Amino acid sequence: MSYDLTVYAAGSVDDEELEAIVESVPGLSIGDSGDGEVTVVRGKDDTYAFTVFGPHEIEPEDVPDDVVPYLLEPAISWQISVEGSDPAEVRPARRFAKALAVAAGGVAVDEQTEDILGARGARKASRPNSELIRVLKLDWYSPVSAPNAPTLWLELARKLLPEALPRRFGESDPLRYRLDRDGDARFVDVYSDVARFKATFPCLEGGLFPKEWGGVCVDTLWIVAEPLDDPRWRNSVRRFFVEFARRRGSVLATGEVLRNHKLSGPTDVNKDVSGLLRGADGILGLPSHPIWWIWFGTEYLPIVREYLPSEGTTFYDEGALFAATEEPTDRGQLAALPDPFPKSLRVGEIPPEYGPPNSPTNTPAAIRPTSRC
Repeated sequence: MSYDLTVYAAGSVDDEELEAIVESVPGLSIGDSGDGEVTVVRGKDDTYAFTVFGPHEIEPEDVPDDVVPYLLEPAISWQISVEGSDPAEVRPARRFAKALAVAAGGVAVDEQTEDILGARGARKASRPNSELIRVLKLDWYSPVSAPNAPTLWLELARKLLPEALPRRFGESDPLRYRLDRDGDARFVDVYSDVARFKATFPCLEGGLFPKEWGGVCVDTLWIVAEPLDDPRWRNSVRRFFVEFARRRGSVLATGEVLRNHKLSGPTDVNKDVSGLLRGADGILGLPSHPIWWIWFGTEYLPIVREYLPSEGTTFYDEGALFAATEEPTDRGQLAALPDPFPKSLRVGEIPPEYGPPNSPTNTPAAIRPTSRC
């Protein structure tokens, strides 16, 4: 029987750095190595201590849920294996695993105790310095027959974006439930009406809305956009956006960067707003103006396929994602770029009766999915 530890990290270390990490633990040194494994020995007699396997390339989905809150975009793992479970052998292996995790910007997991070693606290995003900020609003438009939204949300948030977990939730303000106290089942029960929630920065708040209109349900998440300038945060959010759309069977999903929003205080009348894209007979069409991200489900894809640029489009079995740019881009910035979609695919927009910051009313596009979901 062996005693095993695993290190998950965003970056790797080279052979010289690995040797230095080994030697940072008193009494340890490098033994034989080759074919993706290194033997570590201890003492003057070079007694076998443990074996290090790796580095191995991994996907973020390969990381245990308990590790995800501590690590952005994990890409590398190592396994440390001790023959037997003698505490005298295990202690230096644990010290090495922790040192390797710290050096590589990751965490180590003791597979026997499930202890997490080397963590420097939960992953954190910097808060904006300015009062007026940009936010990313994610909307998923899915058939009323789609898989259960709250169960899927909890599963994918834990795996991909724990900041999107519903820290506090309920049907209306004040939100009276807490996930850590009331549990998953309560969140699922609340969804029978509406599951509104507060999340963890950079995610702000969201809602899962089961009341259908035109055969379509809407799920929403608001995120502060500034941290998404960091590709690690951007990739985490994008992965969650796409996976939720795929698993939920979304016909359409949108990710729009909105300007002049605030984290607190009175609303700025110049803030960007947008109306919903569903009506009594289903999906109304694409937004009236270009936005950063659009997901097209299999029902929508035949309508837009000929217009999708090869650059920025990623195809999946369940649909396609079009990202207009790599970094977060708002409607003002996108107005300077060519629009790949004709006006016939975009909704009309009726200004709000009482002016901004109220949302406009969208009218159906000339070309859109014709059947109710």
